[in-house]
Amino acid sequence: MFAFLVRKLVLTVSIVFGVMLLTFLLFNVVAKDPARSFAGKHVSAELLEAKRHQMGLDKPKIALNFEAYHKAQTHKFFALFDTQFFNIMTFQFPMSMRYQESVWSLFGRKAPVSLMIQGPAFISGRGRQRGIAMWMAARRGTAVDFTATALRC
Repeated sequence: MFAFLVRKLVLTVSIVFGVMLLTFLLFNVVAKDPARSFAGKHVSAELLEAKRHQMGLDKPKIALNFEAYHKAQTHKFFALFDTQFFNIMTFQFPMSMRYQESVWSLFGRKAPVSLMIQGPAFISGRGRQRGIAMWMAARRGTAVDFTATALRC
């Protein structure tokens, strides 16, 4: 049981790491400057730099300076990515760029509404699934069973 839990934990962390790496590459390497889209098109250079600093985009995205890393141990290989990865893995979410408030306060305000919609839908869906499963189990080996199995696949 312990090996199963460790394997699932390793798989979960690797999946989260892969998804974060993919979204990081899409939003920070492939896309244009996100600070410009939040600050506006006609903004001064000082205000744009302040927005970049607020969003944490003034750090090097991928900095491969091995000599400085080994000398000072302060310069990291993936300066922006590893900070974001560590913050998300420890549930230290930054301020929402869209709403300008804490992600936790947004979650606390919007989660009850989502749960009130998804809760009854989940319960009724599970009830329907169990009803259909019992109906199909009573007709095992019949043409109805073969047809439903073929349609499901």
